[in-house]
Amino acid sequence: MKPNIRFGFMLFDDPSDPTSGWSAIAGEPSNYIHNVSSLDTDTLWWSNLSYKDMYIDSKVGMSAIMRHDRFLILSPNDCLTEWGYDPKTLTQEWIASFVSRVFDKIMKMAWDMIVAACKGIHPKDVFSGRDLRQDMSRIFPEPEWPVGEAAAVCKSGYGYTEYTTTMFKPPKGYSYIRLGRNRLSHALDIMTTPIPHGKMEFISGAEIGDNAKNKVMNSDIPWMAEVAVKNINPDVSTVLAFGTSMDKTKRIIRTWVPHPELITMNPLADIEIRNAYKGEGYTTLANSLPDSVIEFMNDQFSFLSWSAGVLAETLWKSATLKNPKADASQGMIPDTSWRGLWIKSTDKALSFIPALAMNEMGWKTSSYGAGSGFFSCPEHKKEELIKEAGLCGLLPRLVFIPENFNGESYTWNGDKRAAIFAKLTAMNNRGILWNMDKLPTYPLNERPEAFKKIIHAAKEKKI
Repeated sequence: MKPNIRFGFMLFDDPSDPTSGWSAIAGEPSNYIHNVSSLDTDTLWWSNLSYKDMYIDSKVGMSAIMRHDRFLILSPNDCLTEWGYDPKTLTQEWIASFVSRVFDKIMKMAWDMIVAACKGIHPKDVFSGRDLRQDMSRIFPEPEWPVGEAAAVCKSGYGYTEYTTTMFKPPKGYSYIRLGRNRLSHALDIMTTPIPHGKMEFISGAEIGDNAKNKVMNSDIPWMAEVAVKNINPDVSTVLAFGTSMDKTKRIIRTWVPHPELITMNPLADIEIRNAYKGEGYTTLANSLPDSVIEFMNDQFSFLSWSAGVLAETLWKSATLKNPKADASQGMIPDTSWRGLWIKSTDKALSFIPALAMNEMGWKTSSYGAGSGFFSCPEHKKEELIKEAGLCGLLPRLVFIPENFNGESYTWNGDKRAAIFAKLTAMNNRGILWNMDKLPTYPLNERPEAFKKIIHAAKEKKI
C-alpha cells in the first residue's frame, strides 16, 4: 500500500504569528505563501512551529495536516546540522526545500514500516498522532503499566532520567560537540536487551532478606530497587553523576533504579538496597516485533542510511511513551510503562559506557543519553576529539567536522555494520551519504544494484 498523502515542510516567517512563509513538498522548489490556508490539503506538513506555537498560541494545530517542529525525534535545524549545513548561512527558500526532502524520505520509510507491521490498518490512521513516536507505538503490543504506588516510582527524575547532566563545567571559550553512537546500532542493542515480561510486585527490604544486593545483581528476573548510593569511584563520579537532573526547575532526589543501571553502577559504587519491585521474567522488544521490522533493522543497506537510523531511534522511543488511555481519576499516572522504564535505563547504560571511555581519554562530557553525549574541547583540538571519538564508537554531526579534517586517518571502533557510514561521515562525503540514504526505500532485490551504481559513480567522481 502506497502513501495516500504527500510530505512537505512549511517554514513560517514568524512562528509567533504563523501565517506566511516558504513551503515545499518532497524536495521540490519552494513556494512562498501568504496564508496557511493556501497549503495543499493532500500533504502532511511538518513545520518550524513549537508545540506551544501550534497548539496553544495559535489555531494552526486545529488543522489535521499540520505538525509541530518536534513531530520527528529531531528538529528541522537538527536535520540541517546533521547533514553539514549551518542554518544561519542558508536562505529560507533553500531550507524549506531541503528539509521537505528529508521529511519525505523518513515518512515514506515510516509508512512502509507501519503498514507492513500493522496488518489491515486504515490509511487515515497511519499518521494520526501528534508525533511520529505515537504513530509508531502501535507496532508494539500493549505494555504492563505501573499502578498504585508503583506509578509514583515510574516518574521522570525519580525512577529514571532521560539525560544525565554531569558535574563537569567546561572552561569559557570551549566548543560543545555532540557525539553519538550509530542510531541503528543503538536501537538494535536496546531492542535485544532484556525487558520485564509480566507483572511487577513490591518486595520490602525485610522480605528480600540478607545479601539483598547480591540477590538483585545476580538475578535472572527483573528488579527495580530503592537504593542509597555512596562511595562512588572518584574516577567516574563526574560522569556517573547519579542523582543529577537536566531540569533546573526541579530538585528531585532520585532513589529508584532499574536493573540495567544497577548492574552498570555496581562496580563503581557502594549500593544499599532498601526495597524493590520484583518481576516475573524477562523478554526483549525484538521478540514482540513483526518480521518486517526485524528485517528492516538488520538489513545491511539500512546501516548506510541516516534516515533509517532516525526511524530506528523513533521506534525504540515509541515503546517508552505514557499511557494514552490513562485516567487521572483512577490514581497517579506513571510517566512510562515498566517496559519503558527498562528501555530508558538500558539507553542510559549504553550511553554511559562510551562517555566514560571518552572521559578516560581526557575528554569531558556535560551530558549524555539517547545514545549520545555533549563533549567540549578548544577549537584547535576538534580534529583530535573526533578521531578519538571514533575509537569509542562515537560520531559527530557533519556540521562539526572541520573543513580540512583528514578522514582517511579516521578509525571506527563501533559496530562494524556501521563502518562504511562512519567512514563516509568522517570524510565529510555528503554526496555519497545522500545517495545511499534512500537505499531502504528501494525494493529489496534492487538495493544491491543501486548500491553498486552509487559506488561506481563515486569512483568516476560523478557525485
